[in-house]
This record gives sequence, structure tokens and C-alpha cells, in this order.
Amino acid sequence: MLKRGKKWVCVQWRKRSDFFRNTIITFSGTFLASVVSFLLTPVVSRIYDPDDFGSLALLTTMAANLGLIAGLSYSSALVLPRSRSTFYHLAQLYLGLTVLGAVGVLLFLLAGYRWVLELLNVPSLGAIVFLVPLFMMLEGVGQLATGWNVRRQQFKENALSNVSYSLSMRATNITYGFFQADIWGLLWGNIGAGIIRNYLLLRKRGKEVLIVLRRFRLPEIKKAALTYKNYPLWTTPAGLINAISASLPIYVFAIYFDTTLVGFFSFSQALLNQPYVMLSGSVTPVFLQHANNLYQEDFGKLQDLVLRLYRRLLLFGGTIFGGLIFFSKWLIPFVFGQKWETAGVFAGYISIFFLFRIISVPLVPVFRILGKEQFDFVGSGSILLLRGLALLIGIYFFDPVTTILLFSIAGAIPCLVNTLLVFHVLQLSLKTPLLQTMIYLGGILVAFWGVRILLEWILL
Repeated sequence: MLKRGKKWVCVQWRKRSDFFRNTIITFSGTFLASVVSFLLTPVVSRIYDPDDFGSLALLTTMAANLGLIAGLSYSSALVLPRSRSTFYHLAQLYLGLTVLGAVGVLLFLLAGYRWVLELLNVPSLGAIVFLVPLFMMLEGVGQLATGWNVRRQQFKENALSNVSYSLSMRATNITYGFFQADIWGLLWGNIGAGIIRNYLLLRKRGKEVLIVLRRFRLPEIKKAALTYKNYPLWTTPAGLINAISASLPIYVFAIYFDTTLVGFFSFSQALLNQPYVMLSGSVTPVFLQHANNLYQEDFGKLQDLVLRLYRRLLLFGGTIFGGLIFFSKWLIPFVFGQKWETAGVFAGYISIFFLFRIISVPLVPVFRILGKEQFDFVGSGSILLLRGLALLIGIYFFDPVTTILLFSIAGAIPCLVNTLLVFHVLQLSLKTPLLQTMIYLGGILVAFWGVRILLEWILL
């Protein structure tokens, strides 16, 4: 009996150790990728204009939104199948849908790309818009390969690919920019980095890739589609709503203003996304796998894991994004050049949303694990409705700054609600997260506000 008890303790300790080790590995890769990008971005931002960044953001946003529709979110389920054969069929399903979607978009553009350019108020892009299907394929293969490695717990491969992606993209941007500073430098950077990333993700999967590409069995693929039907039914609408609500300013600024404002918004959002991805991108895949195991073994341990993760997210998010709310309008033009002053103002307001997003999003996989995808859908829908209303008000006043402020607040409120819904489905008290959020965030924001007032008094 004693030996059995010791063995059980060792197994539980090993599982917990594996979770934190995998989190550290993934975090390290994401951190290094963010550092590489951050260190080289000041060079890139001085080579290219906001208009170039805006055009790139519009293309990649279109590709991401269309790719999400094409893949029906089956990539999010890749970690779940217990058998290898089911995983292969699910991978075939997702890859096939992505290819069909990219081909469909290409045919649509061949028939009416000029109409698309006129609708988005970007006639200067011309034939560049035909790169959208290519971006869809690169992103789709990347998501498949990333999920594959998470399933096999090959987190080092994902970490290496993240670093290589950032380094190769910025190196291409800078090298091309020394000869000719136009949008093609940014485009070639994204394309080349995407190819390198996907190669590194799949380089150890050669034989299995051949299995996925060759052994198509439609009845088994159909069975996999039905087994994970909740993903196209609930996760896809929720993901699409999230994607559209996040990218609404890009479309709105392009149509009603110009691509320069799109560049300011996308640049500031990309900078804020680095600390967000650094944490959520490293925690979420590991949390999904570990939480799924705990749910099948011990519901109480899943509750404890969520509580611990929530407190750490609150600490990280409040400190990082709380500071950026008050200081980004000084930091961004100082680091990246004076032509990005408007991006600094935008970043301060967008940080309000990211503060609550960093707390909410890593916990959302709980909905998938418990089969409560509808909660994620409701939360995402509320974000879209509130943000749509905020943008309409901003367009009415024709004021980009007001538009961004309202847009950020409209996104922050549903993120808080989503966090509370996670606690609700886990049968945890809602008083604790509310009190902790109010006390800590209130204290940290007041502290940063005081520092800003002091600095303004000293310097000005």
C-alpha cells in the first residue's frame, strides 16, 4: 500500500512538473521570438511607412479571417483525439478544407478583384491582393503543424519555429528595405518566414506527413468531422466573431479613412500583441493539454489549476498593460520614430482591452474541455456587438482616436464577463475573481497614474 501511494505521488508530481516544464519551454520560445522582433522592429519602422504596414495588415487580416472560415476551427481539435488514426483523419479534414478555401478565394479574386479593391478603398494594391490565398495556405499549414507538435508534446519544435519566424521575417524586411523601401519588403518577409516556420514545424514528421497526404478515406474523415462537430458549430462562429471584432478597425479605417491610419492601428496592436502572445501563446496550448487530463482524472485539481493560472495572469496583465496605458504615447515614438506618434496614442487606449484579454483568453479552453463552447460563442458575440456600436459612434464623429478608445472599452467588458463565465462553469465562487481584479487593477492603475503625473510635472 505504501509503495502504491508513493508511486501515485510520483506520477502526480511528474504531471505537474511536465506542465510547468512545457510552459517554460513554450514561454522561452515565444519570449525569444518577441525579443527578436522587438529589437529589430525599430529598424523596420524607420525604413517603411505607416501606409505600407497598413496595406500588409489589410491583406493578412483578410487571409486570417477567410482561413478561419475555410478550416472550420478543426485545427483547435487536433490535440484531442486519443487514437493516431483519428488524428490523421482530422488532419486530412482540416488540410482539405483549407486547400478548398484557398482555391475558392483565388477563383473569386480572378472574377472580381477590382470590385474588392474598390470596396476596401485600396485600388493601389492592384494584383497584390492575389497573395491572400497564399497567406491562407501558409497560416493553415502552420496551425496544423503547431497542433501536431502540441499533441506530441514537442514544444521545443514550436518554440524554435517561433524564434526563426521572427528572425527571418525581420531580416528579410531590413535586407530588402536597404535596396527598395516599399510594401514588397514586408510581403517577402511574411512569405519567407511562413515557409521557414512550417518547414521547421514539420521537419520531423516526414513519414506521417506522407500518411496524411496519401491515405484519404472519406468515410473515416466524415466520422472525424461528426465527432468534433462542435468546433464548426460553436468554435468557428466564436472564433470568426473574435477575429472580425478584432479586425473591424482595419476594415473601417481602410474604407472610411486611409491605409495610413490602418498602419498606425496595426502597428500599435502588433506591439501590444507581443507580450500578450508571449504569455497566452505559451500557456494556452500547455494548459489545454494539462487541463484536459485533469478534467478526466480529478475535477478539483482542474479548479485549483485555473485559480492559480488566473492569479498569475492578473499579476502579469495588470503590470504590463497597466503601465502601457499611461506611458505608450511617449515610449512608442521614442523607440520607433516620431512618425509613429499616433500609434503611441492608439496603443495607450488599446492597452485597456489587452489588460482584460490577457486574463480571459488563456482560460477560455475550459469551455472546450467541458463541452460548453456555447459560452465562448455568447461572449464573442457580445464583443462584436459592442465593438460594432463603438465603431459606428466613432465613424459618426469621424474621430479615429475616439473610435479606438470606444473600441477598446467595448472589447474589455466582455473579456471580464468571459472570465466570470469560466469560474461559473467550473462551479467556483465569482466573488473572489471580482474582488481580486478590482483591488489589484485599481491599485496598479492608480500607482501608474501617479507616476505619470509626477513625470509630467518634472519634465514639463
